Order: sequence, then structure tokens, then C-alpha cells
Amino acid sequence: MQKAQELFEQEDVRLADLGKHSQIPELFAHCDQDGRQYLVQEFIDGDNLLQELNRAGRFSEAKIKDLLLDLLPVLQFIHAGQVIHRDIKPENIIRRRSDGRLVLVDFGAAKVATKTALQKTATTIGSPEYTPPEQAKGKPVFASDIYALGVTSIYLLTQISPFDLFSDSEFQWVWRQFLNGIVVNDQLGRVLDKMIEQALGKRYQKVEDILQDLDLPKKSPISVPVSPQPVPSVATPPATKPSFLSGLFSQPTQPPRTPVSTSSNSVTLECGNGVKLELVKVAAGSFNKGSNEHSDEKPIHRVNSQQYRDWE
Repeated sequence: MQKAQELFEQEDVRLADLGKHSQIPELFAHCDQDGRQYLVQEFIDGDNLLQELNRAGRFSEAKIKDLLLDLLPVLQFIHAGQVIHRDIKPENIIRRRSDGRLVLVDFGAAKVATKTALQKTATTIGSPEYTPPEQAKGKPVFASDIYALGVTSIYLLTQISPFDLFSDSEFQWVWRQFLNGIVVNDQLGRVLDKMIEQALGKRYQKVEDILQDLDLPKKSPISVPVSPQPVPSVATPPATKPSFLSGLFSQPTQPPRTPVSTSSNSVTLECGNGVKLELVKVAAGSFNKGSNEHSDEKPIHRVNSQQYRDWE
């Protein structure tokens, strides 16, 4: 419970700053009610890349190049702010319907990367199929996000689980064996191979080096803010406006919100910034949760939900 609270508070303060980027959801407000935490953030209308893969089939070489060109600058932005996402995967990348741009979501697992923080073993977090060895040991670095994006790319090219794209007997990736007619030129292949190197020292360390090796034409410009400033080496008093920098040293707490209106079936919370959040009671019942298509969602199992207690 305490860890969940910490992750919630971390996501809140990070999104406040990171959401200024046009390809990261904006945070509008957050609420705490009856021990439950709520984030109110920008809705991204579109399908995530797993949904797109299941609907349209495997990605072409050109589509993977577009993916990298679209997302690598986003990674560059969050890394410049000393943040490691730690959970990059197809489900956390949404293609925005209005302009086709890719949006990186779900910063609940993100880690602020100060020198001190990087020296400590962190909680192991992320999706196993996309997690590099150092992150699995609780030692994520910026190159861990590069690895996850590379594994995401070879999964989208093959539609084969990353677990099956790595040969334990040969101790190497064998993703080319599953291309089944999709052509990947040597330049892109070398870049992907270096992004997914198991050995951290052989992997790309910086996004800039990937962009240089890809040598791709630039897309039409979009509005991208100046990257957040790196975390200072000593603690500083929190600013009036929360940011992921001030949240590093002392996690901000939000006092419980008093409901502005209640009824027998719902309660409306005032979350600040002019945002109101309506919570609706759900009748008790059961449903199937999970998926057999992804190891971190197995197995499909039955979940029983209880009737919510009164709001008071």
C-alpha cells in the first residue's frame, strides 16, 4: 500500500512537468478520496501500438523508422529531465488519432535518475518481455529505455513474443528468423541490434547517437518545450508549483478532498484547477481479467468485485 502511494505521488509530480511535451499526456489535477488516488490527465484519442498491431498486422521497415523518428526525441526530452520511463512497450505508446503522432503514456514506473539514486538498487518494475538485464536487477539507466524501445520495435516487426525472439542456447537475439518476408536494411538492422544489446556497455547510451546512425529525414516540426532542468545535486525547497524535481526529495501530499456533491450512486470531487471528478458506484459482480497473449498478463482469471461502501 505504501509503495503504491509512493508511485502515485511520483507519477503526479513527473506528469506535471513532462506533460508540457506535446507527445506526453498533460496532467490536469489529482485527487485523494477514502485512501484511493486519482489522476486526471489528458485523454489521448487513439489506439495503442498493440491494438494497431493486432488490427493491421506486422509493421514494415518504413513504419518502424517512423516510430523511431517520432519517439526518440520524446525519450531525449525525458532523459534530459533525468527521468527513466522503465516501462516502454507497445501498450504504452498511443497513436493519436488527430495527427498520427505517437504519445508515450504511463509514467507510474518512472524513476528520477540522480547520481545517488542510480547507485541504489531500485524496486524491480516493468514488463518482463521488454526489461533489460540491469533493470531486472534493480539498476535501471537511460539505456534501459533504449533497450525497451528496441525490443518493442522487433516485436512490432515480427509479432512474436520477445521471449521467443531471444535464443537462450545461442544467447543472442534471433529476430531476423521471424521476419517472414519483411525486409529490414542493414543500417536499420544494425541500429536495432545495438539498441537491444544485452551487455550494457555495448548498447547505445544516448538517443542522439541512435538518431545520428539512423540518418533519417526530419519530420514536420512540432511544438516541443525546452527540456526540464537536471536535478540539482543538493535538495532545494519545493517550488510553489509541483514538479518532478521537487518531488525527488520530499514527496508532496494532497489532503483528502471533501466531496462537493453526493448522491446515492455517485460522488463528485473538487480536484483543483477547476477540475471536478465524478465517481460512480459499480454494482458487485465478476469479470475476466488478464490475457494469454502476454506473459505479464497471464493467466486469464476471474475477479469478483464487491459492492462499494457508502461514500460517507
